[in-house]
Amino acid sequence: MSNSVTAIESVSQSETGPIIMSSVFKSGTWLLRFIVERLTGLSCYEPPIKAGAMDPTDPDLISIKAGHFYSWHFIPSSPVQEKLIRINARPIFLMRNIYDLVVSMYYHFANNIDHEIGRGANKHGYFSLLGKDAGIQKIITGCDDTEFKWRGIGHHLHQMECMFQFASVFPCHLAGYEDIVSNKEKSIRALAEFLDISLPLNDLDELVRSSGFDAMKSSALKQNKASHFRQGKIQSHTHELSLKHIQEVQECLEKYAPKLAPLATRAGFNSLLNESMAQ
Repeated sequence: MSNSVTAIESVSQSETGPIIMSSVFKSGTWLLRFIVERLTGLSCYEPPIKAGAMDPTDPDLISIKAGHFYSWHFIPSSPVQEKLIRINARPIFLMRNIYDLVVSMYYHFANNIDHEIGRGANKHGYFSLLGKDAGIQKIITGCDDTEFKWRGIGHHLHQMECMFQFASVFPCHLAGYEDIVSNKEKSIRALAEFLDISLPLNDLDELVRSSGFDAMKSSALKQNKASHFRQGKIQSHTHELSLKHIQEVQECLEKYAPKLAPLATRAGFNSLLNESMAQ
């Protein structure tokens, strides 16, 4: 399969509006970007990362570039929504089970993911001194330590709540990490339909294969980017989170995103909030 599918002619950003993707941190961003790139033939554009200087609710950070789709972890705030409507965007929102998110976020910092490409957070020493349980708690509740400043999981729950709210009033594609991993063919077909792309069966089969974890990690190894590819298993929190951790996540849910549960249920994303108590 080439970098674009046979029906790439149907994807014209000037005619149908730009593809704008927002993903929750550690929800499978690289995986979905890879799929969008292969479906459309467009490259991914992410704004330059500036520590402490990027407001995820700022619409000015959304920049449209020819031959690219935009992807970052922005929050569809009211000003962002107004911009997306004005430019007739095709928004794609990616999210993940909230408890598995906590686990993935913890390992992102504890294992210093992406250090090979100069994008590591360099907080692995801090987390090694804390220990796993205390480190996970910091991810959930947030902290303002000198060595590590983090807003906590509530910020990301609010992001998902805003995604569902906007999708209820404007055509958006909602994607879940769990579906992409366990029902990849169906998920790719749904995304292609949203983007108005006719996807031949051979191209679909090849995209399913090439977007598999082993295939993507093998490619990353050749580019010295392998640390990014830690396989995030569905319901991995079962053996990682304590009952206290789960209760703390639920408290954050009530405080920061009280409408998330009903919105997710209405959109058919019940798995987003499913939890399995730690053994």
